Amino acid sequence: MAMANTAKDIGYLSQVEKDVFLSLNLARLYPAKFADLEVEHYTPPAKYGDYLKNSPYVKSLLKELRKMEPLSPVFADEEMYKEALCLVKEQAKSGKMGHERKRCQLTYKGECCSYGMDTGRDIVMQLLIDEKIKSLGHRKICLGNLTKLGTAIGSHPKTGTCAVLDFH
Repeated sequence: MAMANTAKDIGYLSQVEKDVFLSLNLARLYPAKFADLEVEHYTPPAKYGDYLKNSPYVKSLLKELRKMEPLSPVFADEEMYKEALCLVKEQAKSGKMGHERKRCQLTYKGECCSYGMDTGRDIVMQLLIDEKIKSLGHRKICLGNLTKLGTAIGSHPKTGTCAVLDFH
């Protein structure tokens, strides 16, 4: 657990943002165990119903995690955090969704946006499952070789919450 909890002492992160690091790192460091303990038994927040029941995206994530080699953990990067926070603030005002920015710097190498999730675990699960995203782009970024991460979470007028994960 200590190896996965790389952001526990980062003062500028909220507890939910720290929990994103913990959940993501557990998946990266212990993929097969994460599949068995977390993904296999995952139930999304009640407000979303059972949209993941019999999901081929969950099944493909289980298969991928069970066969993949462990990865290095991700570590907090303050510059990536500032980029993520900028987009969270822009979208809180505009109500838009996606990766388009007006005033935010763009130096990240991979970006994931999650909407409507309130916990670090749910944010990571949404991105790893990547339901109805044929490219599996969020999953590929989260389980890729980038190891610096900035994550920011804020309010969103349409979905309640917006989480942005910027990787370098």
